[in-house]
Amino acid sequence: MNGTSWTPLAVAVPLILACGRSPPNVSDTTAAAFVDVTIVPMDSERLLPHQTVVIRERRIAEIGPASQVRAPRDARRIDGRGKYLMPGLADMHAHPETKLDLLLYVADGVTTVRTMGSPPDLRPWRADAAANRLVSPSIYTAGAVLDGPSDVNQGNQTIGTPTQAVQAVRQQHADGYDFIKVYNSPSKDVYEAIVAEARRFGMPVAGHVPLSVGLFGALAARQSSIEHLRGYAAELVRTGAPTPGRDLRSRTLAWNDADESRFSKLAQATRDAGVWNCPTLVWMQTQLVPRDVYARWVARPEMRYAPPDLRSDTRSQLPFLKNFTEADYVAAQRTMPVQERFVKSLHDAGARLLLGTDLGGFAVSEELGLLAASGLTPYEVLRAGTHDAAEFIHQLDVWGTVSVGKRADLVLVDANPLADVANATRRTGVMLRGRWLPTSETARLLEEAAAVAR
Repeated sequence: MNGTSWTPLAVAVPLILACGRSPPNVSDTTAAAFVDVTIVPMDSERLLPHQTVVIRERRIAEIGPASQVRAPRDARRIDGRGKYLMPGLADMHAHPETKLDLLLYVADGVTTVRTMGSPPDLRPWRADAAANRLVSPSIYTAGAVLDGPSDVNQGNQTIGTPTQAVQAVRQQHADGYDFIKVYNSPSKDVYEAIVAEARRFGMPVAGHVPLSVGLFGALAARQSSIEHLRGYAAELVRTGAPTPGRDLRSRTLAWNDADESRFSKLAQATRDAGVWNCPTLVWMQTQLVPRDVYARWVARPEMRYAPPDLRSDTRSQLPFLKNFTEADYVAAQRTMPVQERFVKSLHDAGARLLLGTDLGGFAVSEELGLLAASGLTPYEVLRAGTHDAAEFIHQLDVWGTVSVGKRADLVLVDANPLADVANATRRTGVMLRGRWLPTSETARLLEEAAAVAR
């Protein structure tokens, strides 16, 4: 959500574990075969029943009817009868802090993450994941978040001039980061310098909508993605309603004053600009909630993976939530259906959407349900976290569908996810870059993590 979301007081409680111990290394397998499985390829809305999928050297080597394709003799056979094989999911707004955070993503069927400026430096983990030395999704990462002067942006890199902006982009490019993330407070000339210099290096710019340029400035700049629907509320408030200020409270509550007749025009402008959105509905619907709702959320079973000091309500200590009252949280909940309807308007206009949580862990499963509640079909929801995510970062030739030659990032589930998106959470196991992790294995690793957290 912001440059402080990984601090010890973070609200991203389910995935933050106070431990640096790494899970066991992941080793390559020689071969595996999903036998007599129904494939959910995600290249279109279709199913391919009674197929055998052969995996060799981390990639899908062969797909064909089970009556014709035989599992190699040296392959690990995985019974696919009555089950469905889909691509692994991508959480496109992640803030992992520990290696155990990364394990929680995998346990939720996530095989790729786009990390939005998280310390520590994730480049070594990115390399370890790519080499299968770490139980982790493949990592696509920004460096330090680029921002202007602000009193709430702990951990961000403050950029005061266009010259500094150019230098920061050049340094992140030289350091091997994948894209640039911007935040709330860069000045207009700084933001434009960031975008121009990043374009020279072929680096996408993603993140918040800087207040200095507003939504239409971000659209004009062709910012690759907008996070949390930032910038839209200021353009949607009905005539006579208060204009949102700079703080998260006023920008959130402004959705209650949205003129929904303007949805279509803004959605079409977003589509025409080619700008994607990562709504992260689950962050808002689990964090901007009254105290009793939040207490029920932190009481969920998966919270046993978090240390005890993170199971209490510490939101008032966060700079960007410090001015929220209990009444504000109640009012914020009324904004949620409005935001869901706007997500549907974006989709209907042809503006592209990404699956992302800003929380990680098991929040991915919740975000699937919230996108479905917005009016997207199960296929449309799953496509946002598979095919379209790979397309967005120009890696559709590597992952995102179940097809020959793609990296073997796969999830085996017990029921048809195209009939009900909740079925995507009924996992038998996850294949991570060719390594098969049945649910019993991820459960064992997670219980070890829970013991450490306790």
